[in-house]
Amino acid sequence: MGKGTTIGILIAVILLVGGYLWYTNWQTEIMKIPPKAPSDFIAKPISAIKVKLTWDDLPNEQGFQLYRDGVLIAELPQNTNKYEDAKLRPATSYRYEIKAYNQAGESDITACSVKTLNPPIQIWLEKVGVHENGEEGEAFRELWDILRSKQITGEIQVGFVVTDSKNTFKRSIPDKDYFELKQDEVLPVSALLFSTEEVGDYIRLFATAYEQDGGFKEQALYNVLNIATGSYIGMPTSILLKLAGVDFTKIYADIFGAEDDWLGSYVSEWTSADNWGVDTYTDIKCVRENGHVGLRLWFRIKYPVYDYSSEKPASQ
Repeated sequence: MGKGTTIGILIAVILLVGGYLWYTNWQTEIMKIPPKAPSDFIAKPISAIKVKLTWDDLPNEQGFQLYRDGVLIAELPQNTNKYEDAKLRPATSYRYEIKAYNQAGESDITACSVKTLNPPIQIWLEKVGVHENGEEGEAFRELWDILRSKQITGEIQVGFVVTDSKNTFKRSIPDKDYFELKQDEVLPVSALLFSTEEVGDYIRLFATAYEQDGGFKEQALYNVLNIATGSYIGMPTSILLKLAGVDFTKIYADIFGAEDDWLGSYVSEWTSADNWGVDTYTDIKCVRENGHVGLRLWFRIKYPVYDYSSEKPASQ
């Protein structure tokens, strides 16, 4: 090894050692100063239950403390610049705060707010039934109650309109033909009525049914649903409730030729305040104009991709 090479290596070692000592001294000195507040602190919703938080890293922090709605949720190591917060509630606003710290003290707090997305929703019709299937005669009710046979069936068709302010679905169950239901009979259906990856600001569900007793016409139920849809979308609930009452008596009389073909209607609305109605609804009795129960419904509103009953959401 020549003299020039040796000198070169020696200079390189001196520079490396000197650089290391300078950096160590700089780190020591900078750690004597509390860090600045994290900048560009941003929260973005990823889904109905998850938020992604990002910020710019700092040169002299030893770690970060992250808060949600005033509660410490994470202690993060130095050089961290992102975090995902999960198990949140859908359509809920959260305030996040972050501060850095080192041996000299803490930074000021940086804050931001975010609202989680609305959740995916499905509505399933699980069962349908009738208490009175339209086959009993009003004028001979007392006699019929004595003589009627459980084997007499009514030919039933059920229609639904579901809207969430963004999407509207109309569906007849069954799609073609009809159910043959005896008095007080219940039939498993398991039909998907509505599905969306992100529900709107509300869910409104309208259901109605008729018994095709001689006045049946092709697509008659869809005629009723078209009338319902035209009146239904965008109306307040107080007006919508009329759709389940006397107004439909005349509609059914006009379309089917007989008022007693109508087996009853149901209407309801849910918002984020009541979790978009997520629950199981059993044996909903739809009362007709004459006060008698015709249609009976069993349906379920659910989150298709996350079971909120299995894991506790982050904020109560």
